[in-house]
Amino acid sequence: MKNRIIIIFLMMMFSISAIALASTTTSSNATLNAWKVVLPSVLGNIKPPTFPDHDFYITDFGATGNGITNCSQAFEKAIKACNACGGGEVLFPAG
Repeated sequence: MKNRIIIIFLMMMFSISAIALASTTTSSNATLNAWKVVLPSVLGNIKPPTFPDHDFYITDFGATGNGITNCSQAFEKAIKACNACGGGEVLFPAG
């Protein structure tokens, strides 16, 4: 009698697991199909950024590449100048 109860319980658990797995797969397929419809529209609205053609070398703002000097203020000045000019590139030479 005890073995029958265990077997019935295991069969019920297997059935519940199979149903849950099937509904998860269906849900995943629906999500995937939704993305196939929406994704082209989303990608079509993405515009790559453009930056003005201004270069700001941190060495022009006091940075030195000697590995000893703290150049935090030069970085900050170069970034602020770039921002004030409407954008561009802050460049860091080797060193």
